[in-house]
Amino acid sequence: MIVLDKPLETRFEALIKEHCDAQKQLGIPATVFLLIGSRIGDDLYVAHVAKCPLPETAMDQPESDDTTRKTPTMTPKAPNETIDPEWITDHGRQVLRTLPGGVDIIGLMLFAEKKLLLQGTFRSILLRALKMLSTASSTVNWMRLKPSENLMALMTLEVPLGKPSGGIVDLAKGSDVFQTKVAFQPVQWVGVRATLQMDLKLRVPRSSGNTNFLRLFIASIGDWAKSLLSNNFAIVNGRIRDGSDLITEKSSGKVSGKAKGRQSQQNQNANELVDVELFMKLADKVSSVVSDSCCSVVLKSTLKCRAAVLSKATVDAAVNAVKQDAIRSLYSRAELHCESMAVVEDEEKDTAAVHQLPRRVSTPLPFQSAILISDYLFEGDSVQDAKDSFRDLLSVEIDSAAIDDSLERLITEDDLEAMNVSMPQPVPDSPRTQQITKTALMEERTLTASYVAVAALVAILAVTVYVVFLSLGK
Repeated sequence: MIVLDKPLETRFEALIKEHCDAQKQLGIPATVFLLIGSRIGDDLYVAHVAKCPLPETAMDQPESDDTTRKTPTMTPKAPNETIDPEWITDHGRQVLRTLPGGVDIIGLMLFAEKKLLLQGTFRSILLRALKMLSTASSTVNWMRLKPSENLMALMTLEVPLGKPSGGIVDLAKGSDVFQTKVAFQPVQWVGVRATLQMDLKLRVPRSSGNTNFLRLFIASIGDWAKSLLSNNFAIVNGRIRDGSDLITEKSSGKVSGKAKGRQSQQNQNANELVDVELFMKLADKVSSVVSDSCCSVVLKSTLKCRAAVLSKATVDAAVNAVKQDAIRSLYSRAELHCESMAVVEDEEKDTAAVHQLPRRVSTPLPFQSAILISDYLFEGDSVQDAKDSFRDLLSVEIDSAAIDDSLERLITEDDLEAMNVSMPQPVPDSPRTQQITKTALMEERTLTASYVAVAALVAILAVTVYVVFLSLGK
């Protein structure tokens, strides 16, 4: 079953009008939307739909010999001109960065006229896009440490009638779309939060083949991420709970008299944040000896995680959502930083460089306050940049005052001075040195010390650490 959150019913009315205007004025025959939500079993729950932008070539028009026409005639577009799987996937990767753990891209939706929906061209293009999105999600969400999600929704909405329909595709079994019930229903998500302490000292082996910042970063946190995923012990709201229990505890059976008030209070608690404490086995601590390494990494951090799960999700689902948020946030920051790097080489004498990764800002998703969407800001960026990103990526208008800009901060000169004093020195007598510059990872024959610093971070904690991740108190 595919369940659309009730507020989407009104939102679709505005989206249909927007599509019809684009079809009339620009000749756009179809519009694609990302379905954002959560899964429970074989059922998909949609909290939000985000419009996919048109490919750059979609607005190209053939030259006209009529020089007297003031307004150019927009000719209808072919499906392959307005729907590009690679374009959809690239946009989807950027959208994934904004989502909390437990919330994912769970499918695609197509707005078009009935005659176009009956054609097989659109379907084949969208199925290809779904497969590419599934692979991209495994990378961004889990650094490919967990398999891709195979159950994806493929929905259509006939314009201008506005009645959605669709099915579920099991990408592991082929391209068959199994029709299923689609309904608008009120859906409730529950916010989940956690704090993860990271204190790692390790060497990245040369055999890992790291040639740039992102690959080095993934290699350095790989064992930590595997250990995080393999350990399921957690404390939820101060208690040890069975993983199969529902995350929201409600009374069962008939309720009467004063008990109704207590049940009402319990139902109200579903709107409150759930606190999760994660633990990792001491035996999982990275301690292997690496004789030939490309660099040494010291990673210390206090990482704030925010996730969201359906109110009828299990405790295990909430714990996994926190893990997903941690890995997704770390990977997204490193990927954005790598994309923004300029080609600048450090001097040969430098053996360490500070990499200031973007800081996280967040705001509630309209109509679903438990789902916090995020953006990552570099030095010089402002809340207005985050507002623009939310508009471009998620098709939502957010008030600047609603964006929480206080969780994380950038590194200061005092922080850098402290790092220079605290960082260990490279191994002496090394014929060559390893440098992680702001652009690339240079070759090295012997172990030296290299450092990466994450800009950010939890402002409410009086924690000052350095190297790779840097969590600093205000």
